[in-house]
Amino acid sequence: MTLHKLTATFSNTTKINGKSDELSFLYRNTTNTGNFVITPNADATLKPVANPPELGGGSFDPGGSVLYIRELEQVMDAAAVREIQFGYGWAAKYYPKDGSHGGYWAVSPSAEKSVAANTALTVPVTNVTVGDGKGFPSLKPRITYYDVGGITSGSLPHDDAHFSVALRNPPDKPLEKLSKYVSASFANGYEMDWGGYKNVEMIRATAPGETVVTNRFTLVIAPILGQVTKQVTDHSVFRISFAVAGDKFGALATPGDLEQMRITSDYGWDVQPHLDGTQPFWVIKIPAGSPISGSLKFENVVSHLDVGFCDILLHWEAVPGCEDGEYWLPIYKFGPATCSHAGLYYGTHYFGSKKSTYVKGVEWEMENITRVVITSHDRTEVDTTENAGRHDLDLSLYNGSTFVFSACPLDLDPGKRVLTEMSRAEAQVD
Repeated sequence: MTLHKLTATFSNTTKINGKSDELSFLYRNTTNTGNFVITPNADATLKPVANPPELGGGSFDPGGSVLYIRELEQVMDAAAVREIQFGYGWAAKYYPKDGSHGGYWAVSPSAEKSVAANTALTVPVTNVTVGDGKGFPSLKPRITYYDVGGITSGSLPHDDAHFSVALRNPPDKPLEKLSKYVSASFANGYEMDWGGYKNVEMIRATAPGETVVTNRFTLVIAPILGQVTKQVTDHSVFRISFAVAGDKFGALATPGDLEQMRITSDYGWDVQPHLDGTQPFWVIKIPAGSPISGSLKFENVVSHLDVGFCDILLHWEAVPGCEDGEYWLPIYKFGPATCSHAGLYYGTHYFGSKKSTYVKGVEWEMENITRVVITSHDRTEVDTTENAGRHDLDLSLYNGSTFVFSACPLDLDPGKRVLTEMSRAEAQVD
């Protein structure tokens, strides 16, 4: 079953040297403008609340659709958070306390808004002033959203969207983009068309009550063919970070899970973890004078959070001749292989006034599998990559015929992708 959710990001529209990147970052020591970008994965409706209330707990009901933009004080001063201004079409109210996370904003549309599935809704903001970023490479905001029609439900009237916003130093003059010269991709990424990305890493999330599942993958950072090879200096630095969360919604993992992760390099790169606090990150130093060409190994990667997309933020600073910038690299978390239904479906024949039923075909509903094979008496009836479906059969069936539903679970190691009988799902003709 597809979970209905909102995803969020930030689009910076601040013009530096006459242009803006409109990517998810904020300039340090600069007053920024931009948009919070909200995208539902199903048709959604937001109903207005003229005076968005303070965030409550338990069975809290804000009386309409409210977005609570939280945890901005990770990298911003409290006074700067309070001075953020929201654009036309949105009612916004600042509240100074969010537990240990500082001040936050409650935002609601001024009029009802309907948004089609996978269509972006923008919340414009100005006067977003970031100082030195308090030593962090990125901001990890959380948007808690309440009562969004088509997304939230009576049993779960609210949810969270976690995302990353990189921090950059503004260039003092026009510089080139490092992404023109250097690529970053997963060594064994999957080809999936998600938001324009064709290289997606997949990791297996650990389900509640399940033995911990560990993952590993490799990130390749290499010169683009035909371009000049860029080199680093003593001042050049790369950083790796993730959106993290302490609860089950969104993000890659909890801070505790990420503390167990190891990032190493076989290219003489120095990788230093910074695991204090709730926003872990890793600093990568490439020896001065060396080309930007190598790879990073990620091992003991564990996530106890919901399945779905998240990303790695690869951020760089002080590469000669290039602006500070970043790559967002998508990761998809998937769950264990499950079979919620596998069986037969029937048709009806009429002979005059008499009615009889017969086996018309087989049907199945599975998750996180790459192949389903359905056999009967050593004859293959179905061989498909569909997780769910129906398949009509011929009528040469007889009582006692047994159908075996076999499935190949989605697995991180291509060498293990062999057909196995998953809990030996069977159906028999009566």
